[in-house]
Amino acid sequence: MLSRSPAESRIFRLAVAALTAATAGALAATLAALAGRPAPVLTDAVRHLVTVGFLTAVVVAMAFRLLVVLEGRPLAWPRLRALAFWALLGGVLLRTAEVLVAWGLPGLAPWVPLSGLLVWAALACVAANLVAAVAPPRR
Repeated sequence: MLSRSPAESRIFRLAVAALTAATAGALAATLAALAGRPAPVLTDAVRHLVTVGFLTAVVVAMAFRLLVVLEGRPLAWPRLRALAFWALLGGVLLRTAEVLVAWGLPGLAPWVPLSGLLVWAALACVAANLVAAVAPPRR
């Protein structure tokens, strides 16, 4: 039970993919700025790929991992790891979709704000397991 779950591995892979995309986006934004054509929407997407896609994903995956190790017992709701992954994936994709909105797909614009709710849902999955882990055991 102390080994990493497939859901945690997926969350870590999401973090790596987001950081890779952020690196490519930062390079593209830098080249655009050097060419005299700054791309503020792209730099905004890069910021969200780093903060939400990478940092938040690592925090979520490590929280699930550390709860099991530090408490020495299984998660109260282990399936919430998978829900957290899908919520984070949706949040990252929708948040970075603002680039597509700026580049000619305005139909995506109403969906971008949903990204925040999805990320909060992922954090709520961690919080639920955290509360259960620190709560006194039932007798």
